[in-house]
Amino acid sequence: MAGTSLYFDALNASAQVLLGKAVNLMDGIIFNNVTGAASFVQFFDASSTANVILGTTLPYAIYPVSGGDNDSIRVGKGLQFFRGITVASTTTTTGTAAASTNIQLVIE
Repeated sequence: MAGTSLYFDALNASAQVLLGKAVNLMDGIIFNNVTGAASFVQFFDASSTANVILGTTLPYAIYPVSGGDNDSIRVGKGLQFFRGITVASTTTTTGTAAASTNIQLVIE
């Protein structure tokens, strides 16, 4: 995101979190799964959390994170968000149950 990093700590979230409004280009993600349970990080192109219904709204991108994993991903030429970046950590790929105790990430 051109010199900007957004930090999301799911230890403090119960569902989806709005990280930034307006146009954003996501260049990379650093994941830290602090428990043994696998999780899925869902990204939505949405300007507010009210625009995202977990399990219903189609995610813009989904990344699996293994239990106890600490990893980083570069997103090629970047992933463009037009409305804003809303993110959720769930227990299944497009699930509704928030994995609110295990994912921390930095978005660049």
